[in-house]
Amino acid sequence: MNRIGSRSLPKWYAYFDVACAGTAGGLWLVRPQLGFWPLFIGLTPWVVRLLLSGRPSSATAYDLPLVIFLLTALVSIWSAYDQEAAWAKFWLIVGAVLLFYAYANWAVYGDRSGSYEQAWSLAILGGLTAILFIATHDWEAFPAKVPFIITLGRALQAPLPAFSFEYIHPNIIGSILAMMAPFAGATVWMSRNKGRPIELVIAISLLFLILLGLLMTTARGAWIGLIGTTVLAIMWPLSRYLSRDRQRRRLLFVAIPLAFLLFLLLILAVVPGGFERLIAWLPASESGMVRGELYANSLALLNDYPIIGAGLGSFMMLYSTYSLLIQVGFNTSSHNMYFDLIIDQGIVALASLFWMWLLMGEAVWRGLDDKPTRRSRRRRVNDQTSNQTSNQTSDQSSETRTLGGGIPAWHSGSGQGQIRSQNVVLGAAAMSLMVMLLHGLVDDSIYYSRALLIFFLPLAFSVPILKKAAVLSWRQRLYTISAAALIIIVLSAIWWRPLLSTIEANLAAVQQSKTELGVYTWPDWPIQDEVRRQSDLKTTIAGFERALQLNPDNASANRRLGQIELSLAEYEDALAHLEKAYTRSPQDNATRQLLGEAYISNGALEEGAILWRTIENGQKQLPMRQFWYGYIGDDDRQENFTAVINALDNSVLE
Repeated sequence: MNRIGSRSLPKWYAYFDVACAGTAGGLWLVRPQLGFWPLFIGLTPWVVRLLLSGRPSSATAYDLPLVIFLLTALVSIWSAYDQEAAWAKFWLIVGAVLLFYAYANWAVYGDRSGSYEQAWSLAILGGLTAILFIATHDWEAFPAKVPFIITLGRALQAPLPAFSFEYIHPNIIGSILAMMAPFAGATVWMSRNKGRPIELVIAISLLFLILLGLLMTTARGAWIGLIGTTVLAIMWPLSRYLSRDRQRRRLLFVAIPLAFLLFLLLILAVVPGGFERLIAWLPASESGMVRGELYANSLALLNDYPIIGAGLGSFMMLYSTYSLLIQVGFNTSSHNMYFDLIIDQGIVALASLFWMWLLMGEAVWRGLDDKPTRRSRRRRVNDQTSNQTSNQTSDQSSETRTLGGGIPAWHSGSGQGQIRSQNVVLGAAAMSLMVMLLHGLVDDSIYYSRALLIFFLPLAFSVPILKKAAVLSWRQRLYTISAAALIIIVLSAIWWRPLLSTIEANLAAVQQSKTELGVYTWPDWPIQDEVRRQSDLKTTIAGFERALQLNPDNASANRRLGQIELSLAEYEDALAHLEKAYTRSPQDNATRQLLGEAYISNGALEEGAILWRTIENGQKQLPMRQFWYGYIGDDDRQENFTAVINALDNSVLE
């Protein structure tokens, strides 16, 4: 029985909780138009717990950052130009939160076998995902990058009946499998320690199936994430051995490799072309654009929407309209989880996630510090002496007691040093989270896909450890809050004008994208410039002008205002704003293209040609500008653009 307050719930209630959360998330996954109705299913276990104990759910250390994240998501619904798509993603976020609390309550209120069962549930999820991919992937329509994988996939599908299933990108499948692999490894570890041969065989089979499926997805980002995480997992016990169980020295052994990695990244940033060489071998996106170009072009959107974001699920047309300057959708995401988070929900959402990830790190440091101190050993001996007459079950003999601060001691009841199941699963959850964080550097197959449902899941396994951590006194809390408030006040006092300018520009950019993209569809409108001519952008223009009054060097406001002025044939004003934008961000591809257009529009053909030689034209942006001036009947300027384009090297137009 699971005890909550003064009442008890049957063991199956944890399964019921997860089933309700999973059902709600699944309904939002397949039918987002259902809106809030699945929420009634997801919250049913909460209502029952509230009636029984007066508490709908266990309080966790993640409650406040999760609330902040949800609030930023609500704001991002308002800022999105496509409200329907934004609501669909918002409900997936709510489903992810429900799954987090379902597993967190299972971990807190569950019995001693709860961790073992939780790991099995996720290992089975990974196995089913692998089977789904192997059985349904169309190797003809969507061939893998490696010929051997295509041959293997066809061979495995040959004895199976034909299945029809909605296409899911292999990168999404690979991300899920890479995150579930550590839990499958945990089931292998625990089944072996518990002496259960049948379960061990099944666990090994699930792990093999997950790794096979991961291999066949050819999701190299997921491979890198899982391999890198495995290396970090090996470093943990190695650091304990090298440090000879001294806490400070152990922290140093962990910090040195991480510092070395950061140093390498710094060198790559300083050396000209360093990052380009690093990412040159990464695969192109499905649209053919390499990651380096995609990241560089996405930076313009980060500068435009840093505070409140541009809206959930808005990336594709924002990227095409304001970064690539083309008229049709191109990339569905930036292929970087951190970029996508800021563009969708703003920097506050990413800060709340960092808060949660730091809490997870604290739990891992406490829970997996598997060598007891002298004080904890004395307490363990006393505990064992006082309980020596109690009978230990076979499951209990393979686990250890958790001592003060959530630090586990080695249990000697079985004659072997075995880590308790809860901490084995915590380690698997930490690896799962690290896979997502590493993979998120080169791809975004979780946050920007329907796999968003498992976004918070690894954090749930740290809730019991954090509950046992020492609680700060009211005086310590007051000091912490006061120090944070003082830092915010000082920074605001120093940079209040640039900060307010950034907020004004962000709000104006949101207003612009909602006004323009809220009505724009291709081919109903030939190009976004026509929408600007037909729409009322007075509020948007006033917002950018307020931003420039606060900070005349605001690159985002200058670029966006210059883009509007080009569309409205205010060429001299556009040139002035775009020159300022170029001064602040000469590396921005959109700024260089717009400034080149402003030069040519004002008769400075040579200056425009020099800039246009430096821009990326893979989507034929330059001929589109030539078309625009012919469309509005400005024959003289169209001839200027034709002359410049003809004078450019052929390589520019390829």
